[in-house]
Amino acid sequence: MKASKNVKVSVFPWSVGAIAIVALTGCSQRIKLRGSECRQNAGAITRAQQAYWLKNRKFAIALSQLGLGISETNNRCRYLLTATKTAAFIRVIPHSATREGVAHCFLGACLPPQSVPTTSYAAGVFTSNAPQPNKLFSVLCYADVGSVELSLPSLQNNQPICPANTKTVPFSSTPIAP
Repeated sequence: MKASKNVKVSVFPWSVGAIAIVALTGCSQRIKLRGSECRQNAGAITRAQQAYWLKNRKFAIALSQLGLGISETNNRCRYLLTATKTAAFIRVIPHSATREGVAHCFLGACLPPQSVPTTSYAAGVFTSNAPQPNKLFSVLCYADVGSVELSLPSLQNNQPICPANTKTVPFSSTPIAP
């Protein structure tokens, strides 16, 4: 009997510790997730530009034309849309250079506040050149540089290219045939 009581008592602190670690880790991830809204909206705007071009054979010059319900500014970032006859560009600029975290506490254990660098995005949707006319190519680029307008992507040999010092969001560069 005594052995089983000791086991129960010794297991309890370990289980509380494990729960605290899991809870604190989950809370710290919320800081990073706050910036995902900007990335998701950049992807949605890119796809909406593709659909708009397929329907109208031109790119939208204003977010309101895309019918997404995304305003040019929200509480996390600002969206800049520009278009030419052969390309549309979307820049996503976060409002601050860092996201300030808050201390997360669970059962007396606390993580200190964290400042997380914000991510800026630049996307491009391009109509192809010969020999593949009327294909669309898109790319979404990012850099953890704070509130900065990134340079615009380009199309070279029917391949969308991110600007220097940026990275491509995985699986974002896809051709679409009308």
